[in-house]
Parts: sequence; structure tokens; C-alpha cells
Amino acid sequence: MSTKKFCPSTSVGVTIAASFILFFGATCGWAQSARDDPATIKKLALVIAVAEYESEDALSNPVNDATDLAAALRVIGFEVEGPLLDPTQRDLRRALRLFSTKAARSEIAVIYFAGHGIEINGENFILPSDVSLRQEDDVDDEAVALSRVLHAVRGARKLRLVIVDACRNNPFSRRVWQRRRSTGFAQGLAPVQPVDEGADVLVSYSAMHGTEAEDGEGRNSPYAVALLKHLGTPGLDVTKMLGRVRDTVMNATQGRQRPFTYGSVGKFDIPLAEWQAEKVTRKRPIFPFSSQRSLTEDDARGLTCSELFIARNEIFHRNGYCFSTPRALANFETAGCKTTNQDIVTSLEKSNADFLRLAEIKSACPR
Repeated sequence: MSTKKFCPSTSVGVTIAASFILFFGATCGWAQSARDDPATIKKLALVIAVAEYESEDALSNPVNDATDLAAALRVIGFEVEGPLLDPTQRDLRRALRLFSTKAARSEIAVIYFAGHGIEINGENFILPSDVSLRQEDDVDDEAVALSRVLHAVRGARKLRLVIVDACRNNPFSRRVWQRRRSTGFAQGLAPVQPVDEGADVLVSYSAMHGTEAEDGEGRNSPYAVALLKHLGTPGLDVTKMLGRVRDTVMNATQGRQRPFTYGSVGKFDIPLAEWQAEKVTRKRPIFPFSSQRSLTEDDARGLTCSELFIARNEIFHRNGYCFSTPRALANFETAGCKTTNQDIVTSLEKSNADFLRLAEIKSACPR
């Protein structure tokens, strides 16, 4: 039977949460990985998990979740530091400090933390392995503020992503509340509104406040299972990826757990896994007649995602469009191109291009 982690609605006071996923750049050999390197790091991740707490029972999933996510991030080209397992407060603070220096040379920085977390008077904290929290005032000395984690990814130039897999029943919350006077008690993490200039910032919780996050019955939690499923989808914008994670978790838990993402990004897609510049071998245009007649469902039936992409962009290529993306450049010559204005196509051609794009969407093809 699966266990649950409860994250009730937030209010003034103490709130608890369990797993923070902060993608950032993680490794067990911190000192060596933080050596000065003038080169830009395209994608950097730090993966942290705390399962063995010195003063409480161990958690079952964080180590598996962190280990598997670190491997998945490496597959899609991240330089991964970690997983850093069961760090003390000193270890965790040092890891964040070293990572902050390295993240300043990155385009994308992601941190994953799995373990216990707590909210006290509206401020969120992640809990290292040596935390005891005998009283509320201990939190500043024993825990690490989530704001410090956000500061560690601040230097990334393109995207800063903090994923918080939280909301287990947290024994530290009961301990704190037994030692203070209060008429109410709320578990979970407080909402965050990351506001920063420059790179886009997202903070994703495994379960929004007021709901339960489940451990599941297998190797990974439902949230980690969903992340592992969608993280590596080529070309999928990070916000859409997190949306798919939310839907997968809600389906797996029959709506009991709903992940939630805070923050915002700009108008351009930012995929964690790039679409590989695959060249599709073809002897002739897929639809040489797409400038003469409307395409039908029968025309598109059976085409792969790559073929739909080629068929759609053949319309623009024959009109002299100048492509700029690696995927398009791998499949279309640009010598002699005339413009980057997509309005060069006729209304019929535009209708056919829209039809093919819709077919790509229906087939869940990456953009």
C-alpha cells in the first residue's frame, strides 16, 4: 500500500514538505567539479537527495529518484553534479556555494532536491540529514532556505529551474508545533513567486499546497516517474514538459496529487532536450502538389514526425524561405533563400502548412 505525504494549504506558521527537485548540476566530487573553467556550460544540473535523517526514520524513494534523474539528465546532455546523497547542513551549503560559481557560466541551471522540507512563517527550507529542529528557532541554524537554492542558480543566462518534490508527512513539523503555541497547523510548502531579471525562472512543486504527494509502490515516486518519462522528450519546451508531468501524475494518482509550477518564461521555447538535427533521406518532395491542392487526412496518414516536419517546411522552402534552426538546416539548403518572412506563402499553402502542423500536434511530435 502506498504511503502519502500531506501538504495542506499554507498559512502563517510552519508548513512541511518533502522532496525538492532542483536541477542545477550535481556530483559527488564537488571540489574537483567546481574547478575554474572559462568555457560556457550549456546545461548544468545539481541533484541532491536526503533519505537517511539522523533523528527520524528513513525515506524510501529519494535516493532512487535522484539516482535515476541524474542519469536521465546526463543522457540529454547535462553536466550533472551528483547525486549528492544525505548531505549534512555544512555539505549542502558548500555544494550550493560551489555550484553558484559554476552556474554563472551556464545557460541552463537545474537543481533537484528530494527529502524533507518545512515552511515557517511563510519561508521555505530544505532539511539536511543532520537536522533535529527541537524548536522553531533552530531552523536558521540547521536548515537551508529555499531562497539560497534559488540564489545558487541565479547566474544561469537562459533558464533557472528549481523542481520541488515535496509534501510528505513530515515528523519535523510535529516536533516544532509541539513546542509552540498556535491555533492552526498547515503542512506543505508556501507558494513562491520567483521574480528576477534576465534568465527565465521556474519553481515546480510535486504537489501544490493543500494536497498529498504519494511515495508510490515501485522504485520511484509518481512524480519522479512522470519526470523520467517526459524529461528527455526532444524539442519539448520546459513549461510544456512540466505540464505533461502534472497530467501524468494526476492520472496516476486519480487526481489526488497535482504538481504546480510557479514563475514564468518568455515567448521562446526552452527545451531541456534538444531536437537532434536529423536529416531525412528523400528522393523527391513528400507533397510536390501542396501548392496546388488542399491536403487531406489520407495524405498525412502514416507519416512519421520527421516526414510531417519535412512536408510542412517544403512549402516554405520552395518559396525561398531562409531557415535558421539546426533541424531545418540539416534538411534544407539555404543558398539562394530570399526572406525570413513566412507570409511569402499563398493562402492555400498556409492552410496546408497549418494542417500539417496540426497533424504533428496530434501525433505528439516535438516542435
